[in-house]
Amino acid sequence: MTYYQLDQHVRLISGAVSHCLFHGSSGAAYHINSDTLGLLQQLATQGVDGLGAEETNLIEQFEQAGLVRTVEEPGPLTILEISPSDDRRAEFAWIEVTQRCNMRCLHCYEDSSPTTGDEMAERDFHLAMHRLCDYGVRKIQFIGGEPLLLGSRLTAYIRQYRDRFDSVEVFTNATLLKDPLVKELKALDVRVALSLHSSDEAQHDRMTRTRGSFKRTTRGIELLRSHAVKYRTCGVEIAEIDAGQTNAYAINKRDLVRLTGRADFALYNDAMLRRKLITQDNFRRVQSLSDVRAKATGHNCFARNIYIDCHLEVFPCVMERRFSHGNLRSGALGDILDPGIRHLTKDRVASCAACEYRYFCFDCRPDACGAGKFAKPWYCTYVPETGTWASPDAFIATLKAKYRKESDYAELQI
Repeated sequence: MTYYQLDQHVRLISGAVSHCLFHGSSGAAYHINSDTLGLLQQLATQGVDGLGAEETNLIEQFEQAGLVRTVEEPGPLTILEISPSDDRRAEFAWIEVTQRCNMRCLHCYEDSSPTTGDEMAERDFHLAMHRLCDYGVRKIQFIGGEPLLLGSRLTAYIRQYRDRFDSVEVFTNATLLKDPLVKELKALDVRVALSLHSSDEAQHDRMTRTRGSFKRTTRGIELLRSHAVKYRTCGVEIAEIDAGQTNAYAINKRDLVRLTGRADFALYNDAMLRRKLITQDNFRRVQSLSDVRAKATGHNCFARNIYIDCHLEVFPCVMERRFSHGNLRSGALGDILDPGIRHLTKDRVASCAACEYRYFCFDCRPDACGAGKFAKPWYCTYVPETGTWASPDAFIATLKAKYRKESDYAELQI
């Protein structure tokens, strides 16, 4: 008796009504329905006897695509291995030294402002550093709020531990950079990531809701350039804020706003929504085996990153406060890290758990638009329960009816 089995490079990922054959060598994903899956299971366990012409033709197509092969013994179809991988360690940490900020940006995930927020105590800073060093984290970024509100205290902190880390970066709005501080950053080989949302002064100031912020940020950039401090610029795109035209202060990366913290759906327009949506036309069906397997066994961000707030609470992401590993005061980092958070996959996410493509999507839990922490991404147009894609126009109309508030963008005024 001749049987058919999936090719050695092919793995089955089952959904509620539709399924996926993932070819690990080519990285391609092939969509099949439940009838086709039933045929493949029959051929794997019962053999080829009694196949009709249509079924024979289908199997020949599968053979030509390198999806199946003949075998002499029956057996179940090979599924994608989804056992959690314990060999991935946290390798990067954000450290929040203050919750306060000298600006009040429209999109802030922290909801920071000049008047509210706590600061990390000195003893807590030293405890955080020791916990990170003992665990083996080698890359860190200091954040806020605005970390440069600490001034020379921040560089004094960094100086004590700089040789324990391979990479140290400060994320700042750059408005508080002064010549002595920049010289210290250069001497300590500290990189800078800075927020610049538009190369147009008025547009940037509207985003930060702080008049004069653009001038102070670009003055900070000039200081970094004059002392050859390595820096990168990061921006956030929201509706009604133009990126500007000049190349004098280029924005290295400008991301669509993530709907967490202060940001809500009103910060999107239709053009942005069309770029945000996961649709049948833009869904990426070719990925590497390592990427797919990683998403099947652990979270694409939570598995490798941690965020320590100014009270030493440990979260999986700088924007995600709904999942907590615990507090560094209670024990070593390795002892408090929660495998359930680090190994979170789409198998635990509403609706996504029924999707045959669940290990293909990048997952950003905090970008939730007010939904629960296990909610399906608000921007995905695929309906795995029926195996169908919603049209982008209809989907956007539904989103707007559900989320959009009447707004004249009065909040954009400085």
